[in-house]
Amino acid sequence: MAIQNDNTLVTKGDLKALYSDKIAPYLGQNLALKTNVSDYYSTDEKVVGVWIDGRPVYQKTVNFGAGPNATTKRVAHNISNMNRVCSFVCIGTDGNTFWTLNWPPIGSGSSAFAATTSVDKTNVTIQSNGDSTSENYLFTIQYTKTTDAANSAVTTPGCYDINFPNTWPTNQEVYFGNGLYGYRKTGNMPAISSGSATTAILYNSGNLTSSSRIIQTGGSYDVRNAQNKPCVRSLGTTYSPTPALLTAASVTIAADYSSFAINIMMGSGGDTSVTTGKYDIWVTYTK
Repeated sequence: MAIQNDNTLVTKGDLKALYSDKIAPYLGQNLALKTNVSDYYSTDEKVVGVWIDGRPVYQKTVNFGAGPNATTKRVAHNISNMNRVCSFVCIGTDGNTFWTLNWPPIGSGSSAFAATTSVDKTNVTIQSNGDSTSENYLFTIQYTKTTDAANSAVTTPGCYDINFPNTWPTNQEVYFGNGLYGYRKTGNMPAISSGSATTAILYNSGNLTSSSRIIQTGGSYDVRNAQNKPCVRSLGTTYSPTPALLTAASVTIAADYSSFAINIMMGSGGDTSVTTGKYDIWVTYTK
């Protein structure tokens, strides 16, 4: 597709680059996160999530080709620096029916035979005692890499989804790519009294600059009255019945750009016997 005007020819690639490089970052979106998810299948290596030790999890689909005939067949997966396999699945088809190889019988027609699949740091393997040469197989593998340190997922774009801040690690900066960062803070609410404000520090790095910009904030906080009844509010909302008027101010950057903070105001009036609960708040920003 091309758009012709009096001055220039604009191609489909030009429009795609304009959206991904200019429009999407302005809207706080990360196109990589729209595709680098665990249900996105590709023969190229993709980041799809986070392992239990904080390493990035990668995914790759390997075209195994035809199955073996009562023997063992190995195909190189060409994954470099594999650390460990988190999960894998092998799907076969004869063009009409699809199956996995961990459930006999398999094969075409009425033939039935046992088969096993495995993945090592070099190959994907099918071992069978029957003829599966008329079927084709694909391995989809999720794995970590030796080149990634534990907890390095926070700096690897694609590991965390910007649309689900509840999955972000707490008290750590997360990098989403396209120059966009996030930070989630949880903890116990500081003491609040009627007619006063309290501040919860979200982030403290010392490396922000005057060009830093807050993109979006969100989350909730929990204040309880003397009867321990919760008043959970979303960030930026107000609550007028008892325990009292609660107002969450906008997240602000410190004058020296060293931190983000959120100010939570307790209005005068209402039930002033307030016990504090918890907060779970987050912010996205550039720097």
